[in-house]
Amino acid sequence: MSDIEPKQREPFHEQHILWPLTTGYTVLYLGLMVADFAMREKFTMPAGLMVIYLALLAAYAGDKEVSRWMGRDLPSRWGSIFIYAWFIFFGAAYLVKTFFPSFELPADLSKVCLQVLAIFFGSKVSGRIYSMRAGKQEGNALEFAGSEDKVMAIFDQTDKVHNSDVCRLLKVSSSTARRVLQGMETKGKITQLGTSGRGTCYVLAKQ
Repeated sequence: MSDIEPKQREPFHEQHILWPLTTGYTVLYLGLMVADFAMREKFTMPAGLMVIYLALLAAYAGDKEVSRWMGRDLPSRWGSIFIYAWFIFFGAAYLVKTFFPSFELPADLSKVCLQVLAIFFGSKVSGRIYSMRAGKQEGNALEFAGSEDKVMAIFDQTDKVHNSDVCRLLKVSSSTARRVLQGMETKGKITQLGTSGRGTCYVLAKQ
């Protein structure tokens, strides 16, 4: 029997479709914009492409951010390449028009650039907020872990621990002490005795 395990198939993700679709549409739409600018009156840009393109780009960025906030693994993509491509073309076209006034910028070029920038900026803000939140949660988890170690040390001196004991030890409010104790109980480290009031205490969980 072979020891080689079969390669696991990568789970399906909407980004596997949205990324190539958005990339292909960007290439097509940008190419038509270049043709409209370079060929002037010899070529007319088809109507209705901008709305579809922006909707597709918003779907790509929106799905990426939803996946991020839901904790899903995100395929590595260079989504920022879209905004770079549009603004490079806008800058080049504007420079040409400055020296050769007979050229005209495509009608929707400015609108597309601004709305692509807005989608890109919104995605960046969402990603930054997520990173800050994840860092804060990680810091809270580390702080709680240290608090739990201190509480466990109390049991070296006594069999029972009250909420007030944790308040004095950690120098925190009663509600914060209760959250620490409840977290330790959820992890199976301690067991609550009593249901409410001063009679409530915690003992080491039986192993």
